[in-house]
Order: sequence, then structure tokens, then C-alpha cells
Amino acid sequence: MSAPSSGEQAQARAAKKLIEAVGGLEAASAYTGKSTSQLSRYCLRDRPDSMPVNVVQQLEDVTHGHHGHPVMTRHLALASGYALVRLPDPMAPPTCWSQFVSILAKEGGDIMSGICMDLADDNDVSPHEAQKRLTDADELLDIAVQIRNALRERAKVKS
Repeated sequence: MSAPSSGEQAQARAAKKLIEAVGGLEAASAYTGKSTSQLSRYCLRDRPDSMPVNVVQQLEDVTHGHHGHPVMTRHLALASGYALVRLPDPMAPPTCWSQFVSILAKEGGDIMSGICMDLADDNDVSPHEAQKRLTDADELLDIAVQIRNALRERAKVKS
């Protein structure tokens, strides 16, 4: 048996994060009906056991509100070169354009300020510094998607 690829190893790490997010192997077993030993195998980086889609869905269904949710879906999107951003709630109250603009300015300012601080010492963004900026980048993407969605909805309204 050949060693798992780096992609399979990353998938195992994502499976472990997902199982931890639901409260561990026992809780994951209760949600999925899978044995704790099977669930544990999905987390081993030296074995090519991949978590089935139905198990991913069952576990992600109970991790709303946890940091990084949806763990495995986000991992798969990133592995394929995509950014995963949650779409706004269609039942949200009417759009407040000034709030969008203020959040966009804040989030854009946060990431620009952070990168400028990173550049100040050596004119580069180190891997550690880049890791610190990912949350700011995610928040900027999130507000951009919200604005895009609001504009699409507004464009549908006949004036």
C-alpha cells in the first residue's frame, strides 16, 4: 500500500477537525451511526480512508456556529482553488447600504493596515503573518458577497 498523498493527508486533518467540532468520536458516532473506530480511521493521515459525503453532511449539519464551519466543505473548496463564502440570509431585513459601505471600509482597512505592518520590518509577508491575515481576508470576502447579493436583489426590483 502506498503512502497517502498530501491531499489525502489534508483531508484526514479536516476530518479530525470536523469530528472535534461535533464533540469528539462518541458524539460523531451518535450523529452518524458509524463506529468510533471507523470515524477514527477517517482521521489517520497514514491511511487512505476518506470520510463519505453523507457522513460529512451529517456532521456539518450539527456544527453551524462553530469556527471554520463547514470544515470539510471548506477544505474541499480550497483544495480545488475556490473560496467558500456563506450567502446572506434571504429573509434578512431590507438592505442598509450605508452599513455595507462602513463594514466594507472597516474590513478593507483592517487587512491593508495589517499587511502594511507586516511589510514594515522586512518588506515581506511571512507565512506566520499571512496566517494572521486570513481572518481579515475572509471577513472582506464575506462583506463583498453580501454587497454582491444585495445588488443582484436590487437589480431585480423594477423602479
